[in-house]
Amino acid sequence: MTKKIETDLNCLESNLKFFIEIVKSDRPGFLKRESLETYLRKNNTELKQSTYDILAAVFELNSLIFGDKPNYISKKNVENLSVILKEVNRIIVDGNLYEYFSSSDKISYSEHNRRKSIVFN
Repeated sequence: MTKKIETDLNCLESNLKFFIEIVKSDRPGFLKRESLETYLRKNNTELKQSTYDILAAVFELNSLIFGDKPNYISKKNVENLSVILKEVNRIIVDGNLYEYFSSSDKISYSEHNRRKSIVFN
């Protein structure tokens, strides 16, 4: 929310697409979240739970937006989701929107409307 993470999203995209190509699945052309998590838990014990929470969110967002079965993601939708997430990140960072949601200062109604207009646009 405060810095651009395009390179991180590109890395996630390329790695997910790679896994889709090499991992056998009960749905060819799709990556199953459980298979990915099993691989990561076995081969990278340093990952924190927050990483698995983020992966779960990616799969849930994919299902919500593109209608893939829950806990599955296709290669094409990895690309589509990456485009959306990069654009949302750019808009939030460039617009400094995080400040509007994290500020605990009391603001006037006119300032609230001004911020609302910026966020809306």
